[in-house]
Amino acid sequence: MKKIINKLTLFILILFLYILFTGRINTLTIVTGTLASFILVAIFEKTIFKGRLKVRDIIKLSYIFLYIYYFIKAEIVSHIKIAKLILSKNPRIYPAIVRVPFELEDTYGIALLASSITNTPGTLTLHADRTRKVLYVHWLTAYTRDPNEAKKYIVGKLEKPIRNIFG
Repeated sequence: MKKIINKLTLFILILFLYILFTGRINTLTIVTGTLASFILVAIFEKTIFKGRLKVRDIIKLSYIFLYIYYFIKAEIVSHIKIAKLILSKNPRIYPAIVRVPFELEDTYGIALLASSITNTPGTLTLHADRTRKVLYVHWLTAYTRDPNEAKKYIVGKLEKPIRNIFG
């Protein structure tokens, strides 16, 4: 019974994500999504669910969705800011390398945070110092050089869901 629930949960999750990423609900989307979900469940069911699905796994999944939401929001805002900067007659570019503190312990969490910063327009993670718990980030429009203020602008709300995913 547990295996059936695990397979059904994975099937529904994949189908939901498929429909979400295609951006429309119609017969073709549902049929191809169902087929893709069925195939992926058959392939990955034993890899993903080695044990029973626990409440902790569902909570982590909710933090993954929260991270995706915050990341997409940060991406959109950053793209708009950089587009305005490019199109303006007098661009105010203040490039600087700033220190951005972090509270993450897990290596994967630090890597995800650094990658998220790099993938956001206008910022580039240069180095992650685990001993000092600091990221060195090249920031195209450095509003401040204060590490804690820079963290508010650059990291935003991304760190908390990452900590809960890998914590």
